[in-house]
Amino acid sequence: MSLQVRKSRGGGGKPHSWLELLQTSGPFLTLPVLKRVFGDSMPALPTPVRARIRVAAEVMMRSGGDTRREFIDAVLDDVLDWGARRAVELPESMTAQVHEHNQLVRADFAFHVPTAEDDGDATDSEYRLLGVALPWGIHPLSRSTIGSWTASPVERLAVLLRARNVPIGLVTDGRWWAIVWAPRGGAMGAAVWDASVFSEEPDSLAALAALLERRRFLGVPGKDRLPELLMESAERQEDITDQLGVQVRDAVELLLATLDRLDAHSEGRLLDGVDDDELYSGVVTMMMRIIFILFAEERRLLPSDDDLYNAGYSIGTLETELSEHAALYGEQTLEHRTGAWHRLLATSRALHGGVAHENLRLPAYGGSLFDPDAHPWLEGRAAGQPFATARPPAIDDRTVRRMLRAVQYVELGTGKHKEQRRLTFRALGVEQIGYVYEGLLELEVRTAAEVVVHLERHKDWPRSKLQCEVGITEVGTWVDVVPPVVAEQVKKRTGWTEGKVEALLREMLDDTVLSKCLGESNSALPVLRAIAPALRREREVPVLTLPGRRYVAPSTRRASTGTHYTPPQLAERIVAGALEPLVYRPGPLETADRDRWTARPSDEIRNLRIADIAMGSGAFLVAACRYLADRLLEARGAEGEERALREQRRSAAGFADAEVPPTLLAARREIADRCLYGVDINPLAVEMAKLSLWLVTMDPQRPFGFLDDRLVVGDSLLGVVTAEQLDTLHIDPVAGRRLHETGFDYSDSWHATLSAAADLRRKIAAHDVASLRDLEFKQRLLAQARQATAEVQAVADYLTGVGLTNASAAARKADSAFIAAGIEIGNRLDSGIGELRKAADALIQVGRPADIAERAPLHWPLIFPEVLADNHDPGFDAIVGNPPFMSGKQISGAAGKDYLAWLQRYDGAGKRGSADLAARFVLRAQRLLNSRGQLGFICTNTLVQDGTLEIGLAQAVERGITIRMGLSSHKWPSSANVEIVEVWASAAPVAKGGERLLDGELVPEIGADLQLIGRVSGPRYRLAENEDIAFIGSQVQGLGFTLSSAEAAVLIERDPRNAEALSPYVIGNDLTQRPDHSASRWVINFRDWPLERAETYPDLIEILRQKVKPERDRSNRDAHSKYWWRYGDHRPGLYAAIADLDHVLAISLHSSVVMPVRVRTGPVFAHAAAIWALNDFASLAVLSSNIHLSWVIRYRSTLETRTRYAPSNIFLTLPRPEPGPLLHELGERLDSERRELMLGRSWGLTTTYNHVHDPSDSDAAIANLREIHTAIDYAMLDAYGWSDLEPEIGHHQTTIGTRWTFGATARFELLDRLLAENQKRHALEDND
Repeated sequence: MSLQVRKSRGGGGKPHSWLELLQTSGPFLTLPVLKRVFGDSMPALPTPVRARIRVAAEVMMRSGGDTRREFIDAVLDDVLDWGARRAVELPESMTAQVHEHNQLVRADFAFHVPTAEDDGDATDSEYRLLGVALPWGIHPLSRSTIGSWTASPVERLAVLLRARNVPIGLVTDGRWWAIVWAPRGGAMGAAVWDASVFSEEPDSLAALAALLERRRFLGVPGKDRLPELLMESAERQEDITDQLGVQVRDAVELLLATLDRLDAHSEGRLLDGVDDDELYSGVVTMMMRIIFILFAEERRLLPSDDDLYNAGYSIGTLETELSEHAALYGEQTLEHRTGAWHRLLATSRALHGGVAHENLRLPAYGGSLFDPDAHPWLEGRAAGQPFATARPPAIDDRTVRRMLRAVQYVELGTGKHKEQRRLTFRALGVEQIGYVYEGLLELEVRTAAEVVVHLERHKDWPRSKLQCEVGITEVGTWVDVVPPVVAEQVKKRTGWTEGKVEALLREMLDDTVLSKCLGESNSALPVLRAIAPALRREREVPVLTLPGRRYVAPSTRRASTGTHYTPPQLAERIVAGALEPLVYRPGPLETADRDRWTARPSDEIRNLRIADIAMGSGAFLVAACRYLADRLLEARGAEGEERALREQRRSAAGFADAEVPPTLLAARREIADRCLYGVDINPLAVEMAKLSLWLVTMDPQRPFGFLDDRLVVGDSLLGVVTAEQLDTLHIDPVAGRRLHETGFDYSDSWHATLSAAADLRRKIAAHDVASLRDLEFKQRLLAQARQATAEVQAVADYLTGVGLTNASAAARKADSAFIAAGIEIGNRLDSGIGELRKAADALIQVGRPADIAERAPLHWPLIFPEVLADNHDPGFDAIVGNPPFMSGKQISGAAGKDYLAWLQRYDGAGKRGSADLAARFVLRAQRLLNSRGQLGFICTNTLVQDGTLEIGLAQAVERGITIRMGLSSHKWPSSANVEIVEVWASAAPVAKGGERLLDGELVPEIGADLQLIGRVSGPRYRLAENEDIAFIGSQVQGLGFTLSSAEAAVLIERDPRNAEALSPYVIGNDLTQRPDHSASRWVINFRDWPLERAETYPDLIEILRQKVKPERDRSNRDAHSKYWWRYGDHRPGLYAAIADLDHVLAISLHSSVVMPVRVRTGPVFAHAAAIWALNDFASLAVLSSNIHLSWVIRYRSTLETRTRYAPSNIFLTLPRPEPGPLLHELGERLDSERRELMLGRSWGLTTTYNHVHDPSDSDAAIANLREIHTAIDYAMLDAYGWSDLEPEIGHHQTTIGTRWTFGATARFELLDRLLAENQKRHALEDND
């Protein structure tokens, strides 16, 4: 191991620049935490102390360490002021026995707090720190082998720290001082100081003192002690992961740009035959290879301690080597070297094929990620050409260095507070690798058909609504219109403020620079000149892509995944909730008393079958592997197995993956080999999942493909689910039995085939994989199993094709198609199976949209026959995961109309309607579970709303699944704009005394919408009494209609007639943000006028002709393109209903305020507002009551994190009371006193009710508003005749946050009564 002393880079006022002097391994302190506690710098040591330490350090270094003990004493006593707290005689109880290596670890000194003085704040132990004194010259991070144990001094001390529950340690030889952090269940971290630089870098010594001085242990609040500071730093791990994702994306773009430039220089020979998709796949593959190798090297799964490996193959040391070269000879010299790229290729080949050298041996790991034939052009050869002919692309070392820095260092913060932190892959979870990869799926490579300009990217890129990569022709339309809309388009696409856009566009770039960028496309110069200041810059040069060249852009073929880093604890919660009923008996299905839960026998746990049917990179399978391995040891401990008992005692608080002891690792490997199954439609995702499980099982001898038989590529929603579908030759077995009851019967033959295949696969599971030879044996068995089912596979494909093409057909036509299919299959089985396979493929692909990948059906009983076919209880024991998000409206466009029809007809039982893709995964998962199966899913909260609920979970419940646990809508941990639900369901019944938990509370029963089921059941009905009262505002359909107030004033001043076709325009935000709810903008309003009349207002019609008509011309709706000067939907019914009213009630559709306001008529109301054709104060009171709010909360849907008020779903079903004089009086009081408060304080409705709902706000005016609402609620209860109900009004937690509202018990009772009243009134309306 080569160790370098890091010299100061000259902080120049940079906060805590001493951090750059440290060598770190694992998580350490972050800049924001240090700034919170210490400000911008550490407190300076007294000058005499600094002077003594400087002299002592110089003497120690000159003497070669002879005085190291005196120096250590000086630091501990004079600098850290430990004094009597320093203990050197430690009891035997403060040692740790490492049984697997037969070694004892002990400390040499400690910071000791006698029990009588211990305030119990920091740790259960009376020792706050344990220390080890090393022989001179031993670096704390250098690894050595003692007996059979290879570890560094900090790793050895970490074992002791965890065993004795002391989180902080110190390792020193006098020169090197390492603080060690070893939290139970977390990754070890260490930071090393170099005492030889204490004299020239006094801040470094001051930092060591500030972190370890006596006061830090005893004299500061608990949250400011060192273990807590380290934990606070570690909790921001998602920030690192998010930034790593951004930097990897940038590195992919850099590599692609370099390859594209080299291809241009070679006149297209380099990438000849490499299309856009293949180019992007190859570049992503190379980046993921780098990340995986860095991960494996730091976890010692590759021989990173071997000097020969480090010199020839290591990726972890390559960036340092390149940086040292740049420091010595200048960074420009790296542009003329290409050796680093050759090393990347050599390492990839070494991992795939192995190394057999007398001084270095590396197993052949195989795996498609490292297969050199997967993307041979990366090596400079064509497919099928031997390696000897390869001429690798001349990727320069500067590019490789930038790629490596992107994945080894993360930059956090901005400006003066920007912090560069070296990544420690030991501290990253394997899930984080998957998150980085999944983020790359949102991009694609495109070949430019014309000059493409690259605007500065929106903060949400690549998920921003409008693209930042724009063809020069489209930019030309922005320039040519009158007035030009360049600034408007730049603002929308970059997210910049109007002022910033205008200031930038006033800048002029040198035409010489632009002409050089354009080359032969110089005719685009006039257009480019207008947009150039807003373009991204690379080395101060505007970024654009010339015709025929390639660039990265958001994927047009893949709906944005909305990928967010899934914190391990989230996946672990889903997995634990789903698997608890399977590993405990009695368990949650039998009793809610967790003290009575008993672990099932270890053999039963080993035989569980757990699947993720949309596994991505395998985060949930990794969590399942960890969880089941822990439970396996628990069960074996209960059975008396000595090693399991010992491991249970050691691992009570868990381990980080990088430090898992051998017994637990063996259990993980056992679980991975036997219990886990996964499917994903993306081949590289499947490979990443295999690598994730390889990393978490940490067996450096195993090939990467050890799970090839159980992690597979395919479409989980398309294909045969049960053997019964094969028996009946129909996707719908009920219809198949009816059609073929006297005809075809191949079940005996096919069942024998599936049983034989299942037996072969059982042999695969029984055979341990420890080498490539073992893997080759398993692959031969797998090939035999697949060959055995090849004929049945063709039949399943053909049935799927027939099912797809007839999914939307009438019943009689579909029957005819399946009868014909049975005949065709019978005719082809003996000799025409190849023709049947071709016909099947044609049928499967015929409805596929042209720009998506070929469909890949997955036939579950054929792929996993031991689970779904040859089994007394077919199906998985549990299915877990986070199904991909795609809204119901996107499915047919993204996957094909026939695909959507397939989902509706077969899994959805013919139930039509718009449902998000998650609902389809729920239905498919239910069909794949066995009789005791468990389901655990995280989904967006639309899963329990509207059509997605009715088609998904509601149908699943009707079919017999029981919702036994749920977390209702809450924020995704790392995103403020994503709301999720978590749901656990059971195919097995839950006993009366079993555990049913809703939002952490025991409840009697949970509904499909993750709401408590009350005593009143049945549907809600729309009530005739509420018809023609509530309306949605006008759907303008074109931003060009809107104007600022100033623009409207200018137009009216120019021609007073323009006022006839201009109106104030009230949007949702005006209702919630402006104190008087007035319009913040104006709108052109031609109502339902013919074009001839609209053209009599030439100023206005010309604006629409320029700004609206071009967009409308591209619309697929004839009404929009034909009547381009009118709104998309004017809502004439709304304005007719309110024509005679001077005021109306209005509410923002997308707000968690859920509070109506009374506003004047006259403006155009936007589509983000709901309008009631009501102007009386009693109705304002009714709709402002907590009775209305409770109904909204119960039956709402959401937009991102905001409540979405749907009048048809909420108001039309609300049974309103008869308004009386008291409600009128209270409504009028609410309107006047609230208005006075808001105008006086310039508050909007949102701000006002934030104060109302804040329990800490005791302002008199706010208290008065609460009293008015309380009076309204009591008046409402009286109006219903429910004065017996005690509402317990106060601040209570709800699913939309803390609200001044009813208590939970009263709210549930109220909802029961409202539902009963709704049903009663509906029955009366029916009778009438």
